Amino acid sequence: MSFLLKTTTAGSEPPSPSPDELQDKIMQVRELVGSLSDEMMAGFLSDSTIRRFLRARNWSTQQATRALKETVRWRRHYRPERIRWDDIAEKEWEARRAYIPDYLDNTGRRVLISKPAIKVIFVLLATSMF
Repeated sequence: MSFLLKTTTAGSEPPSPSPDELQDKIMQVRELVGSLSDEMMAGFLSDSTIRRFLRARNWSTQQATRALKETVRWRRHYRPERIRWDDIAEKEWEARRAYIPDYLDNTGRRVLISKPAIKVIFVLLATSMF
């Protein structure tokens, strides 16, 4: 179990690029992504999204581009922007896995409370019975 307790040294993470370097990296990723950026530019492929992918991949433009392409492929297939509460409300409420409380977040949006651990426990119990 010691592999779960990874220790990091202070110098193991590459330093953040300067704002100019970061903007250059964002532009490189936009060029590498190509036509995907036109299709999903409005809602998903913003500068902040690309910045998050770059940071998660230690500022590597190649790895960030690959991850973005996989994410765009997944979003095209599953269309998460089309999922609405009305489509899943009854099933989730019956299973007591998710609900919408009667308050809004700080920006005035609806809040969805999800309890995925309940589903995992149910799946584990169901598979152990057979």
